[in-house]
Amino acid sequence: MSKSDRTWRIGLVAYMNVHPLVWAFDHGKVAPITDDGVPLTFISAVPSELARHLRDGLCDAGIVPVFEYLRDPRYTIVRAGAIATQMSVGSVLVVARSPLEELRSIALDAASLTSANLLRILHAEYGWKCELREENFSHPYAEGEKVGGIESDAEGWLLIGDPALRAASRFPYVYDLARLWYDLTGFPFVFAAWLVHPRAHDAKLHGVLERAREAGIANLEQVARDVAPRFGFAPEFALRYFRENLSFELGDKEIRGLETFAQLAAKHKLIPYAPPLRFHDK
Repeated sequence: MSKSDRTWRIGLVAYMNVHPLVWAFDHGKVAPITDDGVPLTFISAVPSELARHLRDGLCDAGIVPVFEYLRDPRYTIVRAGAIATQMSVGSVLVVARSPLEELRSIALDAASLTSANLLRILHAEYGWKCELREENFSHPYAEGEKVGGIESDAEGWLLIGDPALRAASRFPYVYDLARLWYDLTGFPFVFAAWLVHPRAHDAKLHGVLERAREAGIANLEQVARDVAPRFGFAPEFALRYFRENLSFELGDKEIRGLETFAQLAAKHKLIPYAPPLRFHDK
């Protein structure tokens, strides 16, 4: 295929938190084209599906759950942004009607990949006794106007993304996994990063993704106004979430946090070994 016929397919997580990284493409601030003239197209999916899309060839790169890199380190990481948090994220939660120490079971959100494995690590490191269940439970928080109870016989539930933001105020006991991680390790937590499949090893992605991130951060109030209504949130809520809970950089502290996540995942046999982090320098 000639370069003039090529298009890079970019995967995005289907939650509000990705938009500061890509808003610029939709609003004419940054052209969705690489520095060597290859256009970008975008697809979105929940995190666990997005990881499969990258693995199966449905996209060439994407803002993908970092656990996908840990279990398949053929990928490279573009240091042009991430979905991370310095302390409490607000959108990766265990919610329950009883205290954590009294729970007998926690159901894992099927949409999750990195967060489910983060919970497994915290479960082991903190010595919690409850059972962790992989369960396709039904809950009412996918749409903002719906209310009601989670359809599952577990006693606690891992919720991620926008459903977690909607559900938090409806439960008496809410545990933020990123805060528990910070208390355990002292590091930020990285939930998703730009990963590139080996078939796109020559994609010149860093420049265009970095420009989009910078434009989104510089226009964060406008990003919140533009995207919040699409997800059923007030712009003020979205802006506070972007500013107070999320970090969109993959700096040295975030890298240390990611390396620690890899080491603990290997310690608890979630992956065979902690792979070195390899970066996409184009």
